[in-house]
Amino acid sequence: TSTTSTTPTTSSTTPPAPGSLSLSAGAVDFGTTVSSTRVFVSNGGGQPVDWSTTTGPVGFAAASSPFSVSPASGTLAPGALAEVVLRVDRAWPTEGPVSQRLTFVADGTSASIDLSAVIARPPQLVLVRRPPASACVQTGPFAAAWLAEITDESPVTATATWTYPSGTRVVVTFVERNGSWAASVPFDSDDRDTSPDVGRHQWVVTATDQLGNASSANGTADVLGTC
Repeated sequence: TSTTSTTPTTSSTTPPAPGSLSLSAGAVDFGTTVSSTRVFVSNGGGQPVDWSTTTGPVGFAAASSPFSVSPASGTLAPGALAEVVLRVDRAWPTEGPVSQRLTFVADGTSASIDLSAVIARPPQLVLVRRPPASACVQTGPFAAAWLAEITDESPVTATATWTYPSGTRVVVTFVERNGSWAASVPFDSDDRDTSPDVGRHQWVVTATDQLGNASSANGTADVLGTC
């Protein structure tokens, strides 16, 4: 009698690699004008992941953030990717540079992206008074005058650039008093007499804040030789 013995064999299956998050970009700079952009979050591992987002410190003194992400969470199958939209609030009340790190996290894996932007808005410029559209060489008026209301989150300066019919150009600076801004320039370019220079005069008023953002208004004034 013969006996045959067999040795049982075992097969081992390698478990799939854990999920692994990655992003299509490591940083986004919105600059001064861009409000939104898109990036992709992907799962390069072999297991599905449930991801969500967390944020780091804001780069200036504020309790919350001008940045947002949509969607802020999701599920990715192995090898899958999802599009997310990053936004910056251009109406954020504090002007200046802002930065924040946004991190996508899942069990055992994470990926981060650095966000930056400059919140910038031009001053609000309202001309309460402006030079007349026409004047008379005999009766005037003999000077152009402006009165403006200018508001901004930061200090501002304001100038008026006046171009005479001859092409001569002068720049005058507004003076601020009690919340109103005033400036004037004579219609006479040479100061030798008080008669306005006949022809079309052109002007531009510009208000600029300390970040370099500017607002402007412009117009013309025609001085007639006979009235």
